[in-house]
Amino acid sequence: MGFWGSIVVARSDVPLSGLRALKGYDGHPKELERAADGWRIWELSVDDSLPDPKDLVVGVSEETGAPALVGFVMDSDCVAVAAFSRSAGAWSACLAPNNMAAYLRPDDLTLSDVFLPPEEAAVLAVRWAADAGYRISPVPIAELLHREGAPYAEHLFAEFIERVGIALRPGVG
Repeated sequence: MGFWGSIVVARSDVPLSGLRALKGYDGHPKELERAADGWRIWELSVDDSLPDPKDLVVGVSEETGAPALVGFVMDSDCVAVAAFSRSAGAWSACLAPNNMAAYLRPDDLTLSDVFLPPEEAAVLAVRWAADAGYRISPVPIAELLHREGAPYAEHLFAEFIERVGIALRPGVG
């Protein structure tokens, strides 16, 4: 059994547990890393009170005044990415699309019902990155969004974080 939970990426001077966006979350956020430029990366394990990724990413961004990302990891098979920034707004994409499609199938949903196509998400990722102070190309983002699974989908999310411009320490992810 793999990891179920959210990975939250935000630029913040305070720990995630101090943000109002997590009010009502009963778990204990675990800080995974403090990356360059003030970015912090936290893990929220699944429990009954795990916030909706879109609501969480918008709330964290509004509180910190900076763009934010949330990756909801599903049994280490795939990741639902929720992102928010001033100019890009709220948007979503998925990592490991074939695995994600299998999770959606029982509800008669398709990837296009829930997530942006990779090329559209990549354009918004460029705007997200610009709001964060980075210049990136949409091509590597689109390539990653088309890529199928890895042994752990969390590794794909770590690569996504790096491709939007956030420098991680070697060995993270």
